[in-house]
Amino acid sequence: TNPGGTSILNNQDVGNVTSFTPANPLPSNTTIYVSIIPYNSAGNASTCAEESFTTESVTTEPPIDKNELVIPNFFTPNSDGINDVLRFKDPKNEMDYVLIFDRYGKLLHQSNTSNRIWDGNYNGKPMPSNDYWIKVFLKSKYILKLNITLKR
Repeated sequence: TNPGGTSILNNQDVGNVTSFTPANPLPSNTTIYVSIIPYNSAGNASTCAEESFTTESVTTEPPIDKNELVIPNFFTPNSDGINDVLRFKDPKNEMDYVLIFDRYGKLLHQSNTSNRIWDGNYNGKPMPSNDYWIKVFLKSKYILKLNITLKR
């Protein structure tokens, strides 16, 4: 956790591998410094640079009451006046913005309102009946990931 430090691992030989997962999770929201020194029968490699990265904060539960933020499982944009738009119930205004993707990861819609989220169209054209994936970004920085079904 500091340059040249050994607070997490110290000279651990991980063997002939291309990836490594530590036995214990890395501390969250911390800069980690790593030196990897490859070796073979001729000895250790030299001039290997130390690298660093910063871990993110990990939240396992959203800091909101799950019963207050209501996200439907499906909607039916067929102009019958019932469930024609994807709506979220967000009485405490916890949502920051929403991204909606198709099954291939293509971004179809982005919204920062909690009333009328999506009408089932992309570039003015109706999307087919299918499952779609949503990321709800909360103001607390927590991200809810879920899918919904659009039925026509």
